[in-house]
Amino acid sequence: MQRCNFVEQGATDELDLETLRAEKERLERLEKEILERKAQLKERKKQLKSEHRSRHQINVKEPDARMMPSVDGPGYNAQLGVDMSSHLIVAHEVVSQPNDQGQFIPIQEQVEKNLGSDDKRSYTADSGYHNSTDLKELEEKQIDAVIADPQLSNRSIKETPTSKEELQKEERKLKRSDFVYHEQGDYYECPTGKKLFPVERNSERIVYRSNDCQDCPLINLCISSKKKVKQIHRSVNESYCERMAKKLQTSAAQERLKKRSVTVEPVFGNLKHNLGYRGFSLSGLNNVRSEFTLMCIGHNINVLFKNMLGKRLAAFITASQEKDDLLILFSKNILAFLILYFAQRLRMRKKYQYRRI
Repeated sequence: MQRCNFVEQGATDELDLETLRAEKERLERLEKEILERKAQLKERKKQLKSEHRSRHQINVKEPDARMMPSVDGPGYNAQLGVDMSSHLIVAHEVVSQPNDQGQFIPIQEQVEKNLGSDDKRSYTADSGYHNSTDLKELEEKQIDAVIADPQLSNRSIKETPTSKEELQKEERKLKRSDFVYHEQGDYYECPTGKKLFPVERNSERIVYRSNDCQDCPLINLCISSKKKVKQIHRSVNESYCERMAKKLQTSAAQERLKKRSVTVEPVFGNLKHNLGYRGFSLSGLNNVRSEFTLMCIGHNINVLFKNMLGKRLAAFITASQEKDDLLILFSKNILAFLILYFAQRLRMRKKYQYRRI
């Protein structure tokens, strides 16, 4: 029988073999990429809190990035530790977490590592870093820190409850701050003098409940029509939040928070507006961290250069050395700064934005 070959015009067996090899390589690359994505999803699922799963998104091209509340698209969260007297960056980090919760301790530890341990060093942070777990660790380590509280007005830190007459006159809903927590006895006292004792307890919170609220004159201002008694949920670390809330009411703490607003924020403003870094050029969390390091080096050298122009270099160096040798942060990074300078001259396109709360 005569052999028949069915091939397209101009095609050869060798060409078909090369095409098959190329297709095989493409499919192998695709399979490898799918397996990597599945591994990333599995790892992300372990890290993701259950309450965030419904609105969680993963960017296929930049899987390390997360959707940020104030950024249109995937982004990263840049963290800075800035010395208040010199405006030098003494610690930095980039994370994919969309908020600053839990980021205070890592930055604080990095500062101690970069500058050397100092029991007299103090820290100030905004309300985005307020976290009861971090406050507990700071207190246990006896670290002087002031962290703004987003729920300061709702803390039970008064010596006596709000008066019943005042609440009736204002006709407003009762808040937790209207109650007083008695650590000795472990109970809450309400404005009418009734006590709320713990009835439920787990590893994260304690539930305090009143025995009877039906005859209370403030019942309509205190609980909803569906509930019969008042109950308060208290975190197991609430005492650390309350002690910080009392500290925040002091004039010294308020002055530190005011100074912080003109210390850290101008550094971010300089990076974004003056130096033009409104986003990252590289992909991947590790690459972005390296890029942000170069940005911070550029800022620090710029601070030194301005002091040289102002003929304050000798005094600046003396003050910096007395302030934990801050110059060490950039003395070994001149080459990295040159890389930053030429990268800026090339005007590399910014792909991924960064933010800070």
